[in-house]
Order: sequence, then C-alpha cells, then structure tokens
Amino acid sequence: MSLLVSDEDPTGHAVIQVSAENGNNAILIYGGANQRISQEEML
Repeated sequence: MSLLVSDEDPTGHAVIQVSAENGNNAILIYGGANQRISQEEML
C-alpha cells in the first residue's frame, strides 16, 4: 500500500441534491487530486 500526496491539487468533493417533492436526486462529483492518479499507480 502507498500514499500519494499532492500540494498542487485541491481535494475532491461531492454535492448531493434531493428533491423534497418527489425524492429524485442528483450527485455531482469533482474528483480533485484523485484525477491525477494513473492506472499504473492504482495497480
């Protein structure tokens, strides 16, 4: 297991919206620094 640290990229976040009328939802995701990880680094 390893840990990658980036001081250059913001962390990711998610926004979850739920309709009070009918319960429909939308999830918006911004991956932040996670988007900088290559497939090779994940294996």
